[in-house]
Amino acid sequence: MTVLRRLLTGVLCLSLILFIAAVPSQAAGYKDSVIIGTPLDITTTDPQGSNTDSNMILFIMTHETLVELDSDGKVVPGLAKFEVIDGNTYKFTLPANATFTDGSPCTTSDVKFTFERAQKSSFTSPKLSVLSGIEVVNDHEIILKTSQPSQEFLMQLAHRSLSILSEKAITAKGDAASNMGTGKYALEKWTPGDAISVVRYDGYHGEKAKTRRIELKLMKEDSSRVIALQTGEIDVCINLPPVEIDNVSTDPDLKLVQVPSVIMLYLTMNNTKPPFDNQKVRQALAHAVNKQDLITVGYDGLGTVHNNMINRGQFGLDPNLKVYDFNLDKAKALLAEAGYPNGFTFDLAYNGSERNLMAQVIQASFAKIGVKVSLQEMESAGLKSMLNERKHVTALYAWTDADGTDFTVRSMYYTGSGSNRSLIANKDIDKLIDDALVEPDVAKREAMYHKLEADLTEICPIIPLNTSIINIGTRAGVDGAVWLGTAKHDYREIHVAQ
Repeated sequence: MTVLRRLLTGVLCLSLILFIAAVPSQAAGYKDSVIIGTPLDITTTDPQGSNTDSNMILFIMTHETLVELDSDGKVVPGLAKFEVIDGNTYKFTLPANATFTDGSPCTTSDVKFTFERAQKSSFTSPKLSVLSGIEVVNDHEIILKTSQPSQEFLMQLAHRSLSILSEKAITAKGDAASNMGTGKYALEKWTPGDAISVVRYDGYHGEKAKTRRIELKLMKEDSSRVIALQTGEIDVCINLPPVEIDNVSTDPDLKLVQVPSVIMLYLTMNNTKPPFDNQKVRQALAHAVNKQDLITVGYDGLGTVHNNMINRGQFGLDPNLKVYDFNLDKAKALLAEAGYPNGFTFDLAYNGSERNLMAQVIQASFAKIGVKVSLQEMESAGLKSMLNERKHVTALYAWTDADGTDFTVRSMYYTGSGSNRSLIANKDIDKLIDDALVEPDVAKREAMYHKLEADLTEICPIIPLNTSIINIGTRAGVDGAVWLGTAKHDYREIHVAQ
């Protein structure tokens, strides 16, 4: 009996060991699901369909780009390893075990398909402006050639809109199949205007995710998100209102995360429509904006005045740029020179609760120079659609990409770009952008961007306003997320300890 008892005990122990090894990761100490409350809605599951923050956050989880940027902005391998053969030639090698989340293999044919599709999109084509050749060597090796040397080509390939797509799936099922990538997570369910969720892909070629399921839950009201965080309904509250900072920071069950934002809020003016086709009118309005007041009402004072035409922290930003000071007398004089001594009336579109207060400040300020502003509050998707269709007059909007300077200036100011919200069309500006991209001398390239900023400031196609502090509230056990100044946070490693 003793021998038999020992044998049975050994079998039970072995069974227990095997059982523990088979238990999903959440039982090993991680919560099964993480729920993130966000005021921003997902508008597309196609990486090439939009540049907005909420969509990019989704793509980070579900898709992969050939390369990525590390915390210092250095290009590192993403889906592929890479080799710079010369100034115009780049070789990429895919892992042999990379698959899409339906289990089908990812090959260089998919890479070629993705980039050729991207070249047809107004949002993604600026990133591939110098791509001149794609050579598939075999299923795992591909060579990309550029028409000229580019100082930012690799950096552009890290943009989430260039996430690798499945040629087979899209060819068979249409553009809707673009929601499938090679990422750590696969799309589970999307209810537009409510929530979107992803689930861990266990066939991922790299290290598996700790959390099985992540949900992005749309909660537009600040108070609703805060209450949901406090009650434990959600694990993360994005865009924590400044008035709640003290409450969250002193609550032992919660944690406050603050990140300096590089997002540039700006007032865009349609340069093709009167009176904004008049440079002096645009300059007048630039003198009539009290940017510090906007920070006070919109961010409870937690922000920084921004005067540059590119984002904070980007290469080429000129700290000594001559800017438009807040001066109502100058504004009135410029309006008179422009032929509008009695002002005019226009519509200002915007979205977001903090922008509602900012819009009111702008309205009151412009009224002092005889300019009447009709405020038009919109849903994010509606505002984006209006801007894409170029039906706007003016709008409060934000530029969030801060990786490559060329991508910023080419997207925002280059003739015909899909993100050129001012519709500026200036051949001299276009040439400066093109020349700076290929200039190998760092000092010369920086000087070129300084000139570009000076020329753009004179033309005044937009009015840069400010950057803010990104406030996030989480439950105390939340860890692993990478909080970014672009607000395109990386949730691939987010987890909650049990």
